[in-house]
Amino acid sequence: MRSAPKFLTFAVFGAVIGVVAAAVITLVSGGGTSSEESGVRQVSTLQAFGLLALALAAAGAVLALAAALIAERVLRSRTSVALAVHEVVEPDAGESAPVGGVSAAEGETIDLPQHDDDRPAEATADRPSSDKE
Repeated sequence: MRSAPKFLTFAVFGAVIGVVAAAVITLVSGGGTSSEESGVRQVSTLQAFGLLALALAAAGAVLALAAALIAERVLRSRTSVALAVHEVVEPDAGESAPVGGVSAAEGETIDLPQHDDDRPAEATADRPSSDKE
């Protein structure tokens, strides 16, 4: 299984960082006044914040997506391929079911390892579970 970054999470995080940066810039810059003679139109502090938030949120999302893409490429290069084979072995019609993953020949017994309190170990302790895929 390969661990890849979630691109939407990165994009939302970058956009939030952009909005926070817009708020900081708006608060730090304050609402400067300009003279009417210069022909410059004034915008309110809220309008300035809105415009900056849109621009910086988009820029933050793009930068965060670029970071996610780089992280994905790095993780992909470190990924190795493993082959797993799931086999189900069923006993023939005349044989008994295997005990502990080992089937005994006719007339043989299977000795299970002993614990400290002289109880036999679980028969399934040494074999992997077959119900997981």
